[in-house]
Amino acid sequence: MLIAGSALTADVAPAQQAGISRTDLQRHDLGTPGREAVQVRVDFAAGATAAKHRHPGEEIVYVLAGSIEYRVDGREPVTLNAGDVLFIPAETFHSAKNVGSVLASELATYIVEKGKPLVVFATTPWSRTGPTQEIFCMTERSSGWTAIATYSAGYEADIALARLSSAGIDGVRRGNDTVGLFGPSFEGPTARGVDVLVPAEVANEARAVLAENADTA
Repeated sequence: MLIAGSALTADVAPAQQAGISRTDLQRHDLGTPGREAVQVRVDFAAGATAAKHRHPGEEIVYVLAGSIEYRVDGREPVTLNAGDVLFIPAETFHSAKNVGSVLASELATYIVEKGKPLVVFATTPWSRTGPTQEIFCMTERSSGWTAIATYSAGYEADIALARLSSAGIDGVRRGNDTVGLFGPSFEGPTARGVDVLVPAEVANEARAVLAENADTA
């Protein structure tokens, strides 16, 4: 559902989400001016989810292996198995999750407008159950990583990672079960959350990107 990798240009390279890997296969101009086809293999670890997003054109999905649940706006959720197909209309928000216990894979083919970001993530509240969480500078890691923000749910951290990658910040990742005082929706300094980690040298730039998105979330 989301694509990233070294073979395609930056406008089609959103964030790597936890448990999801992507292999860029091909990209070609179409006979219709301003349109192109992009094809990607996406592998989902057990339980991995591609966060809610849309594309500037149609997506055609062929499930290669495993069982993947698709949630497409305006439709009932559907679980597809190897050999099943799905059509997702242009600009329609959707998500995908591996609901099996083994690796699941899909072949995603996009027929999209050139010059537009391939993936646009849904605007999602930073906290489902409490006030908007604050963004803090956490502890410096000896490995050269800095935790710049912490969220109460993994999907929120994944959205933050996607926003950082879309802004051109590379090397971001998650760190789980960090202890600290993370925001007003937590009870105290022993609360646990999910860190967003970046290389120390890009920490200030990354904080600025997340702060801008927090204002509009």
